[in-house]
Amino acid sequence: MHPYERPIQRKWAQRRARKGARRLIAQELERVLLQGIGLDWEQPEQLHRLRIALKRLRYTVDLFGDLLDGGRSPIIRPLKRLQDGFGAVQDAEVHLRLLQELTARLRAERPDACQEETTTWDHLRGLLNTRRTAALGEARAQWERFCAPEFLERIAQTYRLNLSAHQDSLQEATAP
Repeated sequence: MHPYERPIQRKWAQRRARKGARRLIAQELERVLLQGIGLDWEQPEQLHRLRIALKRLRYTVDLFGDLLDGGRSPIIRPLKRLQDGFGAVQDAEVHLRLLQELTARLRAERPDACQEETTTWDHLRGLLNTRRTAALGEARAQWERFCAPEFLERIAQTYRLNLSAHQDSLQEATAP
């Protein structure tokens, strides 16, 4: 008989798995909040690193959330919204860089490009900047909701996370 088939062994293994899942989720949550400390919203690299940390937290909750009483639902939607918001910012950044490269290439290849062409490129740049600004605003609003002490406390209670070991990081990350 496999040890896991014995009721006492199974309960012990489930308790250990839940404890490990809570620890991993708390660590990934701390990683996300640490990435947010002193976040410069005008630095695409910082925003991208935070997006990656959010993705790791989401995957960790996806993987282990069902082991815990709270399941995955309380945190997955906010994480998805955050990832979408930061993804839209990243997309706008990539589009702006691509447009800049294409514009530079056009001007190098055709210095006599007509004013109409460059005006069109400039108009497109304006549209992309507007899209980026809107995406930044949405990502920032989602981030502030996510970092709200009430939300973090709800997550801690739902998953019975012991965030006391992470308290300094949490306070610094959620400070206005």
